[in-house]
Amino acid sequence: MKIFLVRHGETEWNAKRKVCGMLEADLSENGRMQAQLLADYIAKHKDELKIEAIYTSPLRRARETALPIEKALGLEATVEYDLHEVNFGEKDGTDWDDPEFKAFKAEPFKRFPGGESASDAVQRSYNLLDGLRRKHSGNILLVAHATIIRIMDTYFHSRTMEEYKAFRPANCQMIEYETTQLK
Repeated sequence: MKIFLVRHGETEWNAKRKVCGMLEADLSENGRMQAQLLADYIAKHKDELKIEAIYTSPLRRARETALPIEKALGLEATVEYDLHEVNFGEKDGTDWDDPEFKAFKAEPFKRFPGGESASDAVQRSYNLLDGLRRKHSGNILLVAHATIIRIMDTYFHSRTMEEYKAFRPANCQMIEYETTQLK
């Protein structure tokens, strides 16, 4: 079984380096183009990819990214709440470089005011992946968010904190993981 993780297309907030979290943001024109280009690639390679199911975060930017992929594969995406981005609480809408935001991100057990901690998001993500692996034997595609994809990457690979921080999935990047080596 393979799991393909896709980060949503670019939003205006991404371009402005703003924390989006649980706030709704539409794809930018560039983001819609990224989603269509990815869908075109998937359509061209669908016989090789053999994707049997699509899951998407409930947030609009992910659902907008999933739409052309659904058309390319002839599948309807299932909205999966646990694919939502980390809830940054009161920090949603701030700059990525905000010192207070950075300080909270540096401490995985510290809960964002009005939001969740990184450890909460890890537990949610790992539980979801465990459940999807039990449910499916064929390949699946998940449309999610940068922090959730970074967390899910640690499910498949042992990473140092430096490696985790350095991993930055690009908008509409598709990353393939093989689950056969996992227990």
